[in-house]
Amino acid sequence: IRRPLIQLSAQFVSPLLSQAAASVEVEAIKSGRSITQACAAIQSEGSEAVRLFATLGNRDQMYDRHWALADGAPEPSKCRKMNFIRADKGDLHTHLEFRQVSQLDQASSGSLAFWVRCPSRASKSVTVPFLALIADYLPEAVHGSIEMPAGAVSLDNQIRIVSRDLGEWTLCQTRLEAVSNGVCHGRMRLFNEGGELLALAEQSCVVIPIQSAVPSATPTPS
Repeated sequence: IRRPLIQLSAQFVSPLLSQAAASVEVEAIKSGRSITQACAAIQSEGSEAVRLFATLGNRDQMYDRHWALADGAPEPSKCRKMNFIRADKGDLHTHLEFRQVSQLDQASSGSLAFWVRCPSRASKSVTVPFLALIADYLPEAVHGSIEMPAGAVSLDNQIRIVSRDLGEWTLCQTRLEAVSNGVCHGRMRLFNEGGELLALAEQSCVVIPIQSAVPSATPTPS
């Protein structure tokens, strides 16, 4: 389906192992002059792992206006490196550079903001798939907000693409709405370096206490 992504929602049914073979089946449910609605299923080792629903297309002649604004975050070079509660060798975040805007030990309000980029990319500009990838860091606000070492397992993930004016760094502003019955619900806004809104993300996840946590989650000076 050769149309730009508008929104994508994923339901995580079972774990998808990194070394396991997987197949993807895509079906266009309905396709019009400007918009296509589609679904997809990712199968691995004989069972369904992820179910996805997407809307693709554009309407270039329509009116554009943005109301969401970045909240005056300092530029990445003026922010401290962000530590993670777990730092297993080979984890995705070990290949990315994170700069924290709001301190983890002040995150009891449920908010967390950070810059992120991929230093190893030949082209420093991020891509739409990369936006979807870093939106999955929404649960990083959990352990600072509930005042205990904890991670999260995603139940779903949704991203809505607003703009494709991408750059090297992306500002992620996370807001947790609630943690109830062991499940966290939150949202994230993603901005480019100029403060333009790139995407909106939402997620629900199961909160998992971590016993062997990093001694301190406070950021260290770069």
